Amino acid sequence: MAKLRFIHASPATPNVDVGVGTGASFSKLFANVAFGTAAAAAGSIDANGFLATTPLSGVNVTARLANASTDALTVPNVALPANAIATAFAIGGKTGTMMRARRLSFDVNDAIGGQGSLFLTWTMTYEPRRGPTLVFEGSTHARMQGGVIVEQRDYWDLLSSLAQSLPLLRGVYATLAPRLG
Repeated sequence: MAKLRFIHASPATPNVDVGVGTGASFSKLFANVAFGTAAAAAGSIDANGFLATTPLSGVNVTARLANASTDALTVPNVALPANAIATAFAIGGKTGTMMRARRLSFDVNDAIGGQGSLFLTWTMTYEPRRGPTLVFEGSTHARMQGGVIVEQRDYWDLLSSLAQSLPLLRGVYATLAPRLG
């Protein structure tokens, strides 16, 4: 078995269903999940919000507006091996940044949780329709009560990330950074 949890962190996005498969083959894992909450699963979940599931290999994970039949977002070729424990987050919005991007990915590098607190380190890669790819390294601290995020803080060094992604800023940043302390 494997364990999967889903947290809806996409403001201005209505409640969603998340499952495996696409189109007519869609099978709900999490149903009617509201923004700012960890999902109550379509099946049974444990006290930490995890759904026990068979391992996943090469499946499409799909999000839809709650009770809709149209796929809103599909992440292809997802793997969740036996004994794995993972949390999936919906981030961003259904409009806005993604509409201006060729690709936006958010990769969680490490996650530590306990006592109602979650700490993540992550890498966000943003490929705009025009211009260079931007890579941001950061961390998130979230406090949860009753499966709901009650406080979240994100930390990243915007100037350093931009300097690493934009060749014209690298030299300026390398010169200024030591002087700024």
